Amino acid sequence: PAMEQLAREAPPWVVLDLRGVTFMDGAGLGALAFLAKRLGERVQIEGAAGQPLALLRHLGLDRVFGLPAPRRAPAPALAWGRQAA
Repeated sequence: PAMEQLAREAPPWVVLDLRGVTFMDGAGLGALAFLAKRLGERVQIEGAAGQPLALLRHLGLDRVFGLPAPRRAPAPALAWGRQAA
């Protein structure tokens, strides 16, 4: 009921600050998915890190909420010259 009320009375833009969230389970994901379905692009997530961010990326919800793509580590430099035997 609280989520339904939030979706009904939401301002034009909703920002969910997940900076203090260190773990997210199915209930948390369900709440986020509910808001995404009801509010569409009017909901944004900021500060997601660690397990919650990994879970959102694993499920493809990072794209739904406009989270930045993961950074790719640069390719290792190739060593030219003599190699150890």
